[in-house]
Amino acid sequence: MLINVNGYEINYECIGQGSDVLLLHGWGYDLTLLLPLANQLSDSFKVTLVDMPGHGKSKEPEKPITVYDYADILLGLMEKLEISSANIVAHSFGGRLSIILASKHPEKVQKLVLCGAAGIRDKRGAKYYVKTYWYKLCKNLLKTFAPKKFDSWRKNKGSADYQKLSDTMKATFSSIVNEDLTYLLKEIKAPTFLIWGENDTATPEYMAEIMEKEIPDCAKVVYASRTHYGFLEEMSRTVAIIKTFFKE
Repeated sequence: MLINVNGYEINYECIGQGSDVLLLHGWGYDLTLLLPLANQLSDSFKVTLVDMPGHGKSKEPEKPITVYDYADILLGLMEKLEISSANIVAHSFGGRLSIILASKHPEKVQKLVLCGAAGIRDKRGAKYYVKTYWYKLCKNLLKTFAPKKFDSWRKNKGSADYQKLSDTMKATFSSIVNEDLTYLLKEIKAPTFLIWGENDTATPEYMAEIMEKEIPDCAKVVYASRTHYGFLEEMSRTVAIIKTFFKE
């Protein structure tokens, strides 16, 4: 179902009845990834899933936007759907939006479940900075002295998933992943539960440790031998945790 929010055509789905629960997907995915979880929660809650701009059936923005713009779109969607406040389950990139919403609009978030949530800046060693500065040097040299070679060189940089993005979404993604939201964690008033995979390489466990320390009311569970998608790999445990946590 499409709805206009802040000038964006946003796709969303609602299933079930009861108190409101929002499910937020990670970057590069859409609401279909979370439908199996939504189906298991819909016997107890009214679950709303959303495709954020540039994902699923929601068109990408016409120009690059920031993570704060995405959070404003989420806030606008809640207002359009007359969701005064909700419990939120968020994965990866969706966690960034939840952190912003819960810290800046605490009245909108009752409880928060963050699954492999992003928002903490990566630990970057010397190798990273050498690679980064070398990339910038090559880029500037080619752009200045060999502009024809610059475009072909740039197309070969980055991951396969990154290369599939349009220029607008590449710029949006770069802005988002470089935004450190650690400073907002202490402002989260909503009781928060962290679900992490022990073998999560996208958002390593040390990020969960930082969140647990900084968020005032926070608990954590780590699924042994599970990945960035541990919350889905251990579906029955996740559903039990969410239902118990939200009904307390």
